[in-house]
Amino acid sequence: MPEDEFDSRLFWLLIATIGLVSIFAIGGWLFGNQAISALSGSFSVILSALLVLLYRQQKEVLERQERIMEADYMPMLSYGKREIVVTEVQEVFGEQDGFSHEAPKFEAYNYGQGRALNIRAEIVIDTEIQIQTPVEERIEKVREMARRADLSDSARRLSKGLEQPSDSLNSQEGDFFVGGSHFQYLPTGETHRSFQRFDLPGVNPGDPITWIVVVEYKDVLGNTYRDIPFGQILEYVPRTAINEFPTIGKGVENPKNVKFQNVDYEDGVVRGEMERNSTLAILTE
Repeated sequence: MPEDEFDSRLFWLLIATIGLVSIFAIGGWLFGNQAISALSGSFSVILSALLVLLYRQQKEVLERQERIMEADYMPMLSYGKREIVVTEVQEVFGEQDGFSHEAPKFEAYNYGQGRALNIRAEIVIDTEIQIQTPVEERIEKVREMARRADLSDSARRLSKGLEQPSDSLNSQEGDFFVGGSHFQYLPTGETHRSFQRFDLPGVNPGDPITWIVVVEYKDVLGNTYRDIPFGQILEYVPRTAINEFPTIGKGVENPKNVKFQNVDYEDGVVRGEMERNSTLAILTE
C-alpha cells in the first residue's frame, strides 16, 4: 500500500474521531446525562471499529516494510555457461576402469541485492517424464524433481585466492562453480558416483531418463532458494556418460533427447533461455 494512501486514511480516521468526540460533548452540553448515556454505547462501538481499522493499517505498513527489508537481502542467481564435466576416473585394483565421475559446472551471477550463501549443486535423475511430454506438464514434473532433491555438498567456486567461505557470491558478482561428483536417483533415494556404471533397475535401453541440475543457496536471513539451470530428457543408453548424449549407443538407434535451461522453481514461469533449444523439438544425431 502506498504511504500517501495510508496517510490519507489516517487523516480521515482522525477527523472521524474528532467528530465523534465533538458530537458526544455537544450532546452532553445540550441534553445532559440522558444524551450521554444514549450516545456512549454507539460511541464505544464506533471507537472500537476505528481502533481495529488503525491496527490493520499499521500491520499493513509493517508487512510492507518487512518485504522491503527482505528484498534488500535477497540474492538472485542467473546462469551463463553450463555443462556436465568429467572430474575423475575411478581405479579398480590399480587400473582405470574407464568410468568417469560426472559433475555439474556452471557460471553464476548474483544480480540480487543480497549475498548468496552456501551455494550447493547436484545432478538429480528420474524416469517418469516422457520425451514427448507437453512443455507445461514437463516443467511441472521437473519442478517436482527439484523439490524432492536433497542437496548435501557445497559447490566449489573456481576462482583462486578467495576468502572463505568459497561457496558464496556477493551482490553483482559472478564466478564459475562445480557441484558434487555424484547424482541422486530419486525413485530409490540413492546416491551414485557415475552414470556410466549405474545399472538402472527395471530400465531398458531406449527408456526415457530425465536429469536436471538443482542449485540451492541461502540469504543472510536464512531463507532458502532453488534454481534449475539446465537438464535433459534422453533415451537411456547403458554405459554412456551424461555429457555424451545425444549419442548412438549399442541397442538404441539415434536416441532422441530434449535439452532445457532455466526452469523456474517456484511457479513454472519460463526464465532466461528456457526452451530456446527445446520447444519439445526432438534433437537427434
